Amino acid sequence: MVGLSGSGKTTVGRLVAGRLGWRFVDTDDEIRRRSGQTVQEVFRDRGEPYFRAIEAEVVQEACARVGHTIATGGGAVLDASNRACMLSGNVVVFLESPPEILAERLATSIRREPRPLLAGGEDRSRLVARLRQLADERSEHYRCAHHVVQTETHTPGEVADVVARLVQKQ
Repeated sequence: MVGLSGSGKTTVGRLVAGRLGWRFVDTDDEIRRRSGQTVQEVFRDRGEPYFRAIEAEVVQEACARVGHTIATGGGAVLDASNRACMLSGNVVVFLESPPEILAERLATSIRREPRPLLAGGEDRSRLVARLRQLADERSEHYRCAHHVVQTETHTPGEVADVVARLVQKQ
């Protein structure tokens, strides 16, 4: 699954994995495990290029596994080799919501766990503007997905049902 922060990749991914009897992989969690740092700390201490290099390793390893649901970081699609790997032999689903909805969803979690590319996200209007900017920058890459699922008017369970059906049809 691909999409911006707050689109539901982790929540829906876990549910889809359960429905399909698959394992779940969250690439940000795997990066935390490998680096011993949060995503925020990796960005701060080692920089975005280092983070993206680890992310590429994790994405490519995860894509090679069979019977896994994968929630990628929001920027994983920026790397052409990640996109190629994801699209080859896998079903890629773009979970899409308007920036205003994403900001609403992120309002609480961003205080607990800051997201490096959403700095200043405590201010709602700045967060919406930043999410809109990221959506514009990444849109063409997200739209390479096999399927686009709108999430703003559906519960995570409803979205997971749709995604599971899409995967089973492939």
